[in-house]
Amino acid sequence: AVNGSYYSTINPADGACLQEKYSEKYSDCDFGLLANLYACEGKPGKVIEVRANRRTGQSSLVTSMRKTLEKQYSDKSVGMGGTFVIQKGKAKIHIMPPEFSACPLLTDEDVNKWLKHFEVRAPLICQPVLVSRDPGLDLRVEHTHCFSHHGEGGHYYIDTTPDSVEYLGYFLPAEFLYRIDRPEDTHVGSIVLPVPPIKVLSKTTASAVSTAAVIHVLESTVIGWIKQVKVVLKHDPLAELQKHGPGAGVYQEETAWEKHIQNLHSLNAQLDSEKAREILTNLEQANSTYAPSFQNVCKDIDKSYQELKSALKICATFRGTYLDVKAKADEINGKKVEENIHHILVQKFNLSLTRAGFRTCYKGVFLMMNYSLLRFWFKQ
Repeated sequence: AVNGSYYSTINPADGACLQEKYSEKYSDCDFGLLANLYACEGKPGKVIEVRANRRTGQSSLVTSMRKTLEKQYSDKSVGMGGTFVIQKGKAKIHIMPPEFSACPLLTDEDVNKWLKHFEVRAPLICQPVLVSRDPGLDLRVEHTHCFSHHGEGGHYYIDTTPDSVEYLGYFLPAEFLYRIDRPEDTHVGSIVLPVPPIKVLSKTTASAVSTAAVIHVLESTVIGWIKQVKVVLKHDPLAELQKHGPGAGVYQEETAWEKHIQNLHSLNAQLDSEKAREILTNLEQANSTYAPSFQNVCKDIDKSYQELKSALKICATFRGTYLDVKAKADEINGKKVEENIHHILVQKFNLSLTRAGFRTCYKGVFLMMNYSLLRFWFKQ
């Protein structure tokens, strides 16, 4: 096999990005720590061509594609891989330091402080792997590395020149998804429900004493799940906006809610897995009091998930109105804006609301909107 990979390190001489070809120093096909890989036969065939320029939103090209797939195929997990070129502009990347951190990295902020970030210039050749939504395997739903022929490369985040950037890419959907050697503890921020080993579940058909011990293990597992789920359900995505400061806008707010929805979807997928259903069956057969609790927590997740999806749907409908009002806030009377949006609610969603009911509904949905603008609209 031929390893045509490039790798980037931090140049000890000047602290800059240093890209080298792997085969010039090594002869193996190994990789370290983790990898998101898209495997194909390399034969000619139909592909999906993507051309884009002038980024107008807050998401990268890869994130925008993933969110589009998630919206279009809301009940499926769609994986894609390929190559795209940043033809013009610059991009933000990171490179891992040569030595691992001497102390544990417990938060995203800790990780970002440890990584070394650079701004690199086009042309950049990027190879992304993305999955529209996590099917319960605790995946990194997108991962993109880039290299160049001028000595710069690393982990791609987003372009830093939205007005002038140009992209050209070719992609292909995946047929199969494999999660190999899944660790118990994965990347920061993931929601993983621990599952007892298969050998524990197999003992439920053994002796009465053995079965009682196993049921105790399963009940302890479910208790842990319920605690984890309650933490997720109590989480306030809007609290994450504080790190953006008072300038946080609708896109950051929408992203925070979408991340929360992804966590709920991941929990749903894990609780609907074959092992989770087997655990529930064993608890029901043992008349465990935790079986109903297990079912109730599943209902709570689904209820919260559906409510958030509805809120985001309405938010997306009003995004254009919001941006228009924000641009002309000093020219528009707040009462007229309220009346216009009330009209849209009644006409588009067939909602029959009193003025007081509208205000309550509207405020609930638009917590994700800019607070200063809300004060302008409602004079509060």
